[in-house]
Amino acid sequence: VITVTTYPIPTAILGPTSVCLGASVTLSNATAGGNWSASNTNVTIGSVTGVVTGNTVGTSIITYGYGGGLCYTTTTMTVNPNPAPITGTPTVCVGLTRTFSDATPGGTWSTTSPSMSIGSTSGIVTGITGPSTGTITYRLSATGCYSVLTVTIVASPNPISTTGNVCVGATTTVSTTTPGCTWT
Repeated sequence: VITVTTYPIPTAILGPTSVCLGASVTLSNATAGGNWSASNTNVTIGSVTGVVTGNTVGTSIITYGYGGGLCYTTTTMTVNPNPAPITGTPTVCVGLTRTFSDATPGGTWSTTSPSMSIGSTSGIVTGITGPSTGTITYRLSATGCYSVLTVTIVASPNPISTTGNVCVGATTTVSTTTPGCTWT
């Protein structure tokens, strides 16, 4: 007597075929009960969950199967790089603007913060309300991978007060009740 185990042939793997470095996506298969594996360490995949995390830029063959690899289906997963970090001083005064940039071409700018606005192609942030903080995002159009920077919106300083006019060679004191200001 020989016992034979019959395994189903899995259907095609469903889900994205790319992931950003450091991000995760979920794959699925309509044929339940199989296990997931990856051909290399470019990705990590949950053997039961199908959650893929991008570890290193490159590709990996994802396998979903049964019976120690007797019946399986595969897909190629590409790990895409994120854009360079966003550069620029992360403080903007209400009513003023500051320009941010990214060394990686091919992206657009956005924010979901109501305290600021940003030009989608220019990277110019305008402070709307403050004090508050929010994030700006630079997302690559081709891959969807992105960089994020937290920006602080500073309320406009209170008026400057002074003792009056000053003569050549003399000094006077100016002040404001707004904390954290610098004078120029």
